[in-house]
Amino acid sequence: MIRELRPVLVACLLVSALLVGTVHASVGGDFVRQQVTSEQPSPEDVERAHERLQQANRGYQTALATVDAADDVGVDTRPFDDRLGDAHAALTEGVEAVRQTPPNTERAIEAAAHAELLSLAVRADAEEAARRAVAEAAIDAEVARLESEEVDASAATAVWFRRARADLAAARFEAAERDLRYARHAAQRVHYESYLANLSAQGLELEALESELTTFSESIEEGSLEPGDAAQVRQSFVRTDTCVARLHEATLAIERANRTSSVLVTANVTAATEARQQGYGALERGEYDAACQYADTAIETANAETRRVRTTIADDVVARTVDVVYDALRGFVAAFDGRPSTPNTVHPPTLTLVDDDPVSVAFTPPTPSVTPLDFTAGSVDVPTPTIGDEERPSAETQPPADRATSTVATGKTVTDETERGGDEVGDGREATHTVTPTRTVERVEAASGDGEATRDTEAVEEEHVRFDIRIDRVEACGATCRDITGTLRNVGTGDAHNVEADIELSVGGTVVWTGTESVGTLPAGETRPVSQRITLGFGEALQARSSGSVDVVIVVRSDEHTQTIRDTIPI
Repeated sequence: MIRELRPVLVACLLVSALLVGTVHASVGGDFVRQQVTSEQPSPEDVERAHERLQQANRGYQTALATVDAADDVGVDTRPFDDRLGDAHAALTEGVEAVRQTPPNTERAIEAAAHAELLSLAVRADAEEAARRAVAEAAIDAEVARLESEEVDASAATAVWFRRARADLAAARFEAAERDLRYARHAAQRVHYESYLANLSAQGLELEALESELTTFSESIEEGSLEPGDAAQVRQSFVRTDTCVARLHEATLAIERANRTSSVLVTANVTAATEARQQGYGALERGEYDAACQYADTAIETANAETRRVRTTIADDVVARTVDVVYDALRGFVAAFDGRPSTPNTVHPPTLTLVDDDPVSVAFTPPTPSVTPLDFTAGSVDVPTPTIGDEERPSAETQPPADRATSTVATGKTVTDETERGGDEVGDGREATHTVTPTRTVERVEAASGDGEATRDTEAVEEEHVRFDIRIDRVEACGATCRDITGTLRNVGTGDAHNVEADIELSVGGTVVWTGTESVGTLPAGETRPVSQRITLGFGEALQARSSGSVDVVIVVRSDEHTQTIRDTIPI
């Protein structure tokens, strides 16, 4: 791929950086034979060659988009550059063959076939590399997330993460996705076991749920979970957790009723206690609806007794007095009235649920908007459009002392509007653009009433806002894409407000790319970073090659000053 062009102004550097990797020299053809024939092909043959080249162009642009998408997910796409360059060269050669006089349709079709094969191979390899990157990121994310849980599930999940990496190495992406799902199930099983162990330590043995968990664990070990199995177990644990919480609330209601009782007025909590015990029994058998209903009954019965006792005591002075003494004795003497001061309470443990959203390592290749090949590129003559050019004198009519000049890092001086030099600046080389202020001296003679007098008045007119543009870095963001970063500096004496930099690239009168960078306020002497991502499709690059040049207009504008750079760069 071409690595060096010859830019002069900042505009040259921008376009040159863009065209690296997009416009290739035609390779003579180790893969095709150069066939020279004086025989004029039929219109049908030419049309067939055009269709074949358009098909190859679609494949090539799809490969480019796939490589760019792979780059977005972290794939190092540099290994694809050479093959994309070969496909580009083959496609370019095919277009040149069909446009020569007479058209060489056989060579065009052969070159198109080769370009398409190269593009298909690049696309397939880029898709696989992207899927690998997505899968690796998913595995790393799962490991980090599960390791952050309070309960250590690393021993249970480690085997599934090892399987996922092994399947990924063998490009078995669906299997790797399945392994990640099983890693989640294994982690969830550890949380289920911790939950049941907590309840068991409090004397609650949930035999039905333990049996369901055992079956779930065996299916995980064997990798034989059926669709819906994990969801069913999760539902059982969630319903259990709900019932445990309700039964705990029933226990607290019974305790409140007992504390409300006195020697003379005793709460009858027998029915509530019995309903609570029936609820625990139903829960052990896995009858979740019945368990919650028993809990609700116990709560209602205990609360009703609490209200009855409070009302009775409030209406009886003797009962209130005895109740105070009774509560004091019960507080100091355990089991004063033959009943424990606090009932046996099962405290609900925390049920941790692992995220059960689908685990996906899928990579969806993009569907690009393909720019068709223009086999008539260069034949349309359209006036070059401009963006915000100021009315200013031409170089021929403007006085030499008033001309603004621009300089590049190599020391070459050119006019701001039209001139361009030939100093070579490679990718990444710094370039600056400077406009010098104008200065005029006016001699004024005046006569006073007392006699003749002469004086010199020097009127100085200076631009208070001036800009330097410097390119700091050019980085590849794809086979036909370049990220350009630089700095814009106000080297004048006044602040610049509402600063914007407009860039326009055109080929043969057709605008192929535009961009705007908003800077805002740029105080005198300060610098702001600027960046643009520039991408040309194959059609635009081919059009530029056919035209032989690219027209560039860069306008840096502010409320106080506008600075325009024009250039035409041969390719």
